[in-house]
Parts: sequence; structure tokens; C-alpha cells
Amino acid sequence: MTMSPMTRRILPVLLITAMFVPAFGAEVRDLADLLARHRQAHDLPGLAAMVLRDGRITAAGAVGVRKASHDAPLTIHDRFHIGSCTKAMTATLCAVLVDQKLLDWNASVGAVLGKQFAVHPEWNPITMAQLLNHRGGAPAELPLAVFATRGQNTQTARRRTVELLLSEPPGPTDQFVYSNAGYVIVGAMLESLTGKSWEDLIRQHLFDPLEMTSAGFGAPGLPGTLDQPRGHRSDGTPLEPTPFADNPLAIGPAGTVHLTLGDWLKFAGLHLRGMRAPDHPQENHTLLGISLDSFARLTTPPNRDSSPAYTHGWIVARSPLTGDSALTHDGSNTLWYATIWLWPRLNLAIVVAANQGGDSAAAACHAALQGILQQELAPRTPAAGER
Repeated sequence: MTMSPMTRRILPVLLITAMFVPAFGAEVRDLADLLARHRQAHDLPGLAAMVLRDGRITAAGAVGVRKASHDAPLTIHDRFHIGSCTKAMTATLCAVLVDQKLLDWNASVGAVLGKQFAVHPEWNPITMAQLLNHRGGAPAELPLAVFATRGQNTQTARRRTVELLLSEPPGPTDQFVYSNAGYVIVGAMLESLTGKSWEDLIRQHLFDPLEMTSAGFGAPGLPGTLDQPRGHRSDGTPLEPTPFADNPLAIGPAGTVHLTLGDWLKFAGLHLRGMRAPDHPQENHTLLGISLDSFARLTTPPNRDSSPAYTHGWIVARSPLTGDSALTHDGSNTLWYATIWLWPRLNLAIVVAANQGGDSAAAACHAALQGILQQELAPRTPAAGER
């Protein structure tokens, strides 16, 4: 069956099926030895990683324990908090809603929120796209009062946060300022336009269609059990999964998602598909109802001179080992650490996560990722029957 250019350009949500679910390859390489070295070198409770290549999971591993001084082992099926890697998901949700004609990339703060909040006039012209790219004047630090909203109703707390943010003038819009606050404002814009919470929207339009069944918000697991890993402070102290084991849920659009690495790779696979679509028309490109124009926006900095090259929840980087252009982001709520890299030319994604925050966890995740990438780049011995 031949698809018209328009059909290839945007496909309806109804066409997404299990084809988005990465299957485990016939032989999944065990990453345990590599991960164990980096876990031990950096004294972490646990470390896990998974690889998606050509649409299949080809390597995976988890080492260590769910909680320091306990025996419950970390597994590749456990849920990890991914912190600011949530931002790419919020931006992707925006793309879905843009292509459904429910909003526009240039929707302004004043037009969307002006009737609900006392908006300082200087916020009025700032657009959703500017906020998603950290060039909308949103502050680098959240108001301290936001952290007192833990345990409150999420939407009430988010509304209070946005009231505080919009009551003060924005900063300059001609420079990059990394801002969780900007994504909170975007979340409020989505809620205002749809009448649904950001949590319900991202479940409906992203998690459910991609079958990301493990995805949730806040610290994973139940207090008093070890059904899921615990997050740990940088000194190795574990915290029970209460509202105080994560940032306030009010800032969800900026960084409160947890999920398994396998489900995270479903999201990564969506982006690999979108980035590869223009040059690989022979591949199946069901794209969650997102047009290729919107995918280009999601993965391309707003202008060539952008520094850093940040776009819609992703950093566009040059891979030191391959020289390829890649998408990447790190995330941490200070109790977990996670990193993701996508290489479209290689049709490859790698995710690594630790159940501890801090510099040691960051170093372990990055070192493990480099080691895994080196394995992926090594010449492959053909399997029997492939010669």
C-alpha cells in the first residue's frame, strides 16, 4: 500500500499500535558487568541501563539494591525517577495538541492565562515556544513558597505557583535561562486550554498510546515496602516515597515523572522515528498524530546560533565518540539521576539511571553510557546464519 505524502506527513492517533512497543531482541546483551564497575567506583546503591537499537531492546542490565543496607536487588523492571527528562515529554504533549489544533506554538501567556491570573503586563506577549526553549524570561529559581505546597492538591498548588510567577515581571527573553518555572507555566497553559490537568493530558496523549504503563508522578513505590527502589541523597541516605521524596507535584511538567527504562525507551523510539522519517521513507512512521513539521520543531534549536543548542526539552549535542548529532538530557531531583541519549543516524538510544542523586551518580551514569556506546560501536560478530 502506497501512502500519499500528506498521509505520511501526519497519521491519526488511531494508527498507533504495539509497533511502538520496543521488543526484546533475540539476544539481549547483559550490561551487568559494565554497570557493576561504575556502581562500585562511585559507591552507589544501584545503577541500571538499557539500549534500543533499530526498534529492539538489544542490551540491558541492573546492579545493586533498591535501598542501601537492604538485600532487595535492583531490577531492569524497576521504576526510576527521571527528573528534568520529563521536559521533553511535556514538549511532545504540546506537539500532539498543536497538531490536534487545540493550541498554537505561539500561544501567548496573556491570551491564554490573562483571564485567570493577575498577569504582569510584561508576560503578555511571551509564547509557549519561548518558554519550552528557556527563552521566555521565566526565572531560574522557583519561589520558595512553592516547596510549601507538598501534600496539597496538585492543581491547586500549581495554580498558586503560577500566580506567584506571573505576578512578577519576567526576565530578559534574548538569553537562555534554564527554568523549571517556564515549564510550570506551560503546564498551566495546557490546563487552561483543555480543562484537564497536565497529568491527565500526558497520560491520555502520550503514556497510554505508547503503552507506557509504568509511568507515574513523584517518588515511585509505596512507603513501608520495597516494591520499588528508593531515592537516595548524595550521601547515600534513602528516603521513603512520601511527598517529601520529590519536588512538589505542582512542578510536574518540569520534572516529576517516574517509569521503567523499557517504557522510557518507548518514548525514545518515538523520537528516533520522528527524526529519521524524512530520510527513511521506507520505515514505518506512525508518529502519534504528530506531524513531521512538529517533530522538526521538537528536535531543532530555534536558530542556528542558539547557545546552548536547546530545543523543547532536548539538548542537541555532538557525540564525542561518533561525531554524530544527538539528542540528550539529564534529570535529577537530587535523589535520583538519569540520562538519555538518542542518535538518529545509528537508530540508537541509551538510557542510564541511578537511585541516588549528586555528582557521583552523575559521573557513574555518564561513564556507564560512554562504555555502553563503545560496545555499540564495536564491530559486531555475525550470528549463525547471518554470514
